[in-house]
Amino acid sequence: MANQKKKLQLESISQLLANTAHFALIKYGNTSHQALESLRRELKKGDAKLRVIKRSLFEKAINKLSQQEKGLKEIAKKTFPLKEDSAILTLGEDYLKGLNIFANAFKGEKSLAFKFGFLDKKVYPAEELDKIAKLPGRDQLIATFIGSLKSSPAKMVFALKYNVSKLTHVLKERSKQS
Repeated sequence: MANQKKKLQLESISQLLANTAHFALIKYGNTSHQALESLRRELKKGDAKLRVIKRSLFEKAINKLSQQEKGLKEIAKKTFPLKEDSAILTLGEDYLKGLNIFANAFKGEKSLAFKFGFLDKKVYPAEELDKIAKLPGRDQLIATFIGSLKSSPAKMVFALKYNVSKLTHVLKERSKQS
């Protein structure tokens, strides 16, 4: 018979996965407690949370939920059995912020890495999650787009004013000489 504590943990993980649309599984290896706590504080700013889990309980929770969600079956096929110590990174609606914060954090920490991610009901391997995490955020893309729209007319105005300003500069120099 299963331990009551493990049943509660399994139920907790199942609820977490059922209520989270976007998550990533990460390996944390020999990461120090201080590094994990500072990472958790940073992730809160990006509406993301990090929780250490048991691999076997995670597998059971995915198998249980995969009966209802087709995307979770894909996780079971592609990634099970899990190896190495694992933690689940739950992400908010704007999952790029959380992924970006985590990617920047594990640049300095060699023991942290992505295993896979589940974003928009699709499974992404670690390599693709790294690429997604390096993408600019929505706000930055909007600012870049608006800047590019503004720069074209500004360049045209400068081009139109160039000949006139060059002529005035020549006339000023000429007037100084006489």
